[in-house]
Amino acid sequence: MRLFLDPQRDIDAALLRYRRLFGVLALFSGVINLLMLVPSIYMMQVFDRVLTSRNETTLLMLSLILLGFFALGCVLEWVRGQVMIKMSAGLDTQLGERVFDAAFERSLKEHSANPAQVLSDLNSIRQFVTGPALIAIFDAPWLPIYVIATFLFHPWLGVFTVIGSLILAGLGVWNELTTRKSMSEANRLSVASSSYVNSTLQNAEVIQAMGMLAPLRQRWFNVQQRVITEQGEASDRSSRIAALSRFVRMTWQSLALGLGAILVIENQISAGVMIAVSVLLGRAMAPAEALIGSWKQMGNAKSS
Repeated sequence: MRLFLDPQRDIDAALLRYRRLFGVLALFSGVINLLMLVPSIYMMQVFDRVLTSRNETTLLMLSLILLGFFALGCVLEWVRGQVMIKMSAGLDTQLGERVFDAAFERSLKEHSANPAQVLSDLNSIRQFVTGPALIAIFDAPWLPIYVIATFLFHPWLGVFTVIGSLILAGLGVWNELTTRKSMSEANRLSVASSSYVNSTLQNAEVIQAMGMLAPLRQRWFNVQQRVITEQGEASDRSSRIAALSRFVRMTWQSLALGLGAILVIENQISAGVMIAVSVLLGRAMAPAEALIGSWKQMGNAKSS
């Protein structure tokens, strides 16, 4: 996989035109992730200040501030989505005609080629630009920020968060290693199946006249079954790992409450910190879980 974009390549050049927009998306994602710290801070203040002082005015002001930050986060997410949609449409405008011409030229040179495949590949790239996989990539770098925040509350809570994050990262690597071969083979067979159907049905009259439909259909069916088998194996492995990662995140978030309760009993943290860290830990592990869930879409975009 290439680490840098080559401006001499059409797709890379089109993506490079949007590098400023990618920077804007990264900035929006950064602000949104910072706002994700607000619920933890709110809970900590409610437990440590409001319940202690029994001051309803403090609770009201904290709640209004919380609603304001939530509204700002919703607006930023909506704007981010609009930017991604515009960028996707722009990619299609810039590359659509070029890809169509390339498909036509390939069809002239290779009669067995599947010209519609490249258009499908372009659509996969567009879906990646507007899908959750790209957002997961932007959110992933904020994992260390959440880990640092838990360390500020208490070192043991930070260590606990690091261990959970490493487990999820390991599951992500496992997901890649176990599904890469099957997904690659499934994509190859799918392209071959589409090309076979495209080239075969161009001579539909001859096939019907010679009574060749049944063996040709059986040949396509055999290839298609291999596609389904490979895709099924990859999807099965990926879904099991995704379910396991969800189990780890939910378990770790709950166990954080238990660890926090021990620290509260030992008077090392307050009850508000215990609740806040539980929420913060769940948020810290969410990007890794999102990456695992979006792995198939990222793989399809890479293949395309």
